[in-house]
Amino acid sequence: MDTTQKIKDKWNQLHSNAGDRFPEPCSVLKNTSYLLPAAGTALDIACGLGGNALYLAQCGLDTTAIDISEAAISRLQKQASLHDLSIQAIVGAVDNNYFKNAAYDPFDVITVSNYLDRDLFKVLPALLNNDGLLFYQTFVKDKADPDIGPSSPQYLLEVNELLALTPTLECRLFYDLGSTGQLTRGLRNQSCIIAQKESKAMSSIKTFLGMLEEGTDNVLLRYSLGNAYYQDKQFNDAILHLLKATEQDPLYSAAWKALGRCYFDLEDYRKAAEVYERGIKVAADKGDRQAEKEMTVFLRRSRKKIDFKS
Repeated sequence: MDTTQKIKDKWNQLHSNAGDRFPEPCSVLKNTSYLLPAAGTALDIACGLGGNALYLAQCGLDTTAIDISEAAISRLQKQASLHDLSIQAIVGAVDNNYFKNAAYDPFDVITVSNYLDRDLFKVLPALLNNDGLLFYQTFVKDKADPDIGPSSPQYLLEVNELLALTPTLECRLFYDLGSTGQLTRGLRNQSCIIAQKESKAMSSIKTFLGMLEEGTDNVLLRYSLGNAYYQDKQFNDAILHLLKATEQDPLYSAAWKALGRCYFDLEDYRKAAEVYERGIKVAADKGDRQAEKEMTVFLRRSRKKIDFKS
């Protein structure tokens, strides 16, 4: 009997003997559910009885759950049906190779709890959409109660290891309390992290800033950098680069339009109006009718906002 079959048999036996109680999600997911998107897709890896998957589906996410145990998946499907939740529940040995060979679109949320396969972290970033969130919680070596969780070091995290395993993701929350302080308080025996993949806009920002550092500086680069900052809602940084673009080419109507939108979204309507007036003249002189039309619409909106505030 191979190792995979032994693991499957072990978990089938354990999950077959589990009660019918509705399974709970891991604490880091439940306690920070306000971070979840209002809609999107979610993946629960090594889902077990499906506490995370059921919770994600209850939160309105289109959820997929994977586990090696047929018994676990069967129980999850029954709970989902009982509570009128739509979950795609799949039997599979969830390791690095599984996701290399399986075709999945990236997910907005991924959860993993009470499971550790260090090789899995090599593929997790690729499984996340831009801005996607990873919720990971599992057992540590430095346990307050040595009888809880697995005993093999293979399945136990070193101190701060979750941070080391997610270097390309941005940490949003991290706990690794170990056996420090009052052992009856706080998350003990486990460590958890919420990590986020950078946005597409932030990826572009880093690329464009790298080009600037290498000596490239032109109106198109400044305009692109300003737009990327705008998409990332960093309006003040966007303004700096869009102003530079208008200095480099005062007749670049697209830069004036983007600059006006930054001031508008910052609710500096007087400044927005000034920029739009300048941009409309530039666009009209160039014959850029579309830009002229769009800026005229926002100029009217800016003036209405100014009148409302007066």
